[in-house]
Parts: sequence; C-alpha cells; structure tokens
Amino acid sequence: MNKQAKLLHQAQEEFDKAFGEVNMSYTKGEWTINRDYPKQGDLVIISESEAKSICKITVPSTGYKKECKANAQLIALSPRMYKAIQSAIVEIEDGSANHAHLILTEAIRELEER
Repeated sequence: MNKQAKLLHQAQEEFDKAFGEVNMSYTKGEWTINRDYPKQGDLVIISESEAKSICKITVPSTGYKKECKANAQLIALSPRMYKAIQSAIVEIEDGSANHAHLILTEAIRELEER
C-alpha cells in the first residue's frame, strides 16, 4: 500500500470512529432541478430514474436567489460527485494519484460550469 493509500485508509478509519459507518442508501440515478414545480419559486431536486422528489428548496422572494439556485445545483450533482470521489479513491489505492486528480478536477469543473 503506497503512502497516499495509507493516508486515505487512516482518514477513513478516523471518520468511521467519529461518525460510525455510513450507509449510502440514497436515491440512485441522475438528479435534476425541476423548475416547473407547482409552487412558484420552489426548486425541487428530483430523481429522473425513480421519478420522485429528493428535496425542495424554497427560494425567498427577496435576496439569496442566486445562492439558493447554486445550492440546488450542488445537491443535484451530489450523486455524480460521490461517484467521482469513489473513483478517485480507487485510483489512489492503485497508486495512480495523477488519474485521481484528473477525475476530481473534471468533477469540480463540471460543477462550476453549471
């Protein structure tokens, strides 16, 4: 096990001690923002594959609109970011930190472009 993989493993152990094991049983599939939600001003994150709501963000009539939309976008991209992190961990454990860096950089670029 290389140095980076050891550090990653150690960080995972510390996380598990602090928070317990995390069961990632979230709604699978692509998440998107449904801007056509019946109540004007609400942003609803939906799972396209399972056709159900993930969460609702109520956008105030004044202020914070841009921040609320950015938060909704971040939530909607969570499954993709989670997969990117999983892939990067595998690459680090296999000794390919450069490829892990590319995976994470691409995921962040995608997030920032939205």
